[in-house]
Amino acid sequence: MDDDIRIHDESAADYDQQARECGYYGHELVFGICYEFIDAGDTLLDIGIGTGLSSELFAKAGAEIQGLDGSEAMLNVCRKKNLATELKLFNLKELPLPYPDESFNHAICVGVFHFIPEIEPIVSEVSRIMKKDGIFAFTAAVPASEGENDDDTCEIDTPWGRTIFAHSERFVIRLGRAYGFEEMKQQKFLIPTVSESDDLLVRVFVLRKADKI
Repeated sequence: MDDDIRIHDESAADYDQQARECGYYGHELVFGICYEFIDAGDTLLDIGIGTGLSSELFAKAGAEIQGLDGSEAMLNVCRKKNLATELKLFNLKELPLPYPDESFNHAICVGVFHFIPEIEPIVSEVSRIMKKDGIFAFTAAVPASEGENDDDTCEIDTPWGRTIFAHSERFVIRLGRAYGFEEMKQQKFLIPTVSESDDLLVRVFVLRKADKI
C-alpha cells in the first residue's frame, strides 16, 4: 500500500477532531475566498476529499459535491456525512481522472499537493474536466527560500519525520496559465505543528478556467 494512503487510513477516524484540536482552519479559509464564485447547484469535485472537511461548507452553500480519495477509511468517514452525491476510491498517482471532459463547474484540492512532487499532470487533468469560468482552488506549501533561489519545487523536512514538497508561487502561476487558468486570488496561512517554529506556511490559490488550451 502507498505510504501516504496507509497513513491517512490510520488517521481517518480522528482526523476531524485532530484538525480542530490543533487549530487548523485551512478548509474555512478556502471556502471563504471561493464563496463569491460558487452558485447553488454548481458541481464541485473535491480531489483528495478525505473525510469531507474541505467540502462541508461548499455543500451547505448548495454546491453538488463529488469527491475522490485514495483512502477507503477516509471515504467511509465522508460517506457518513452525506454531503457528496458520489465518492470514488482513486489514487492520484494513477491518472487520468475518471471523469469525462468538462464534467464540473469547479474543483478544489486541499492538503494534497504537498505530498506530490510533480503536480503538472493533475493540473492538466483538472483543466480537462472543468468547464469554462469555473474555479480551481488548492493549497500548496510555500518554499522556505521563495523569493531567493525560488526553485519551482523543493523538498521540506518536517518535524514529524516526513518529507513533503513545496511549490513556488511563480511556478504555480506559470503552470496554471499553461493549462488555461488565470489567477484570481491567493492567501497564505500557517498549519500549526507541535512547535510554533516548525509551523508550515501554505498558500491557497484560486484560479479561474479561462480558455481551452
